Amino acid sequence: MSGRPVIAVSSGEPAGIGPEICLRLLDSRLQHIDAQCVVLADLSLLAQRAQRLGVTVQLREWSAGQPPLPGVLD
Repeated sequence: MSGRPVIAVSSGEPAGIGPEICLRLLDSRLQHIDAQCVVLADLSLLAQRAQRLGVTVQLREWSAGQPPLPGVLD
């Protein structure tokens, strides 16, 4: 376990801007947050939105106790 707090972020309405905002959590400028951010969203929705935006992202299902990986959105 990382010992850092876990912050859950909802992607909100699938047709809204929430999925794009969640994808921005991987932005290097936000990596200084001393917490593990977890996105509450459908993985296929995030993958489709990333593809549409031309964003390369690694997605995985989150599991308690699983260590965070740099550049991976849980």
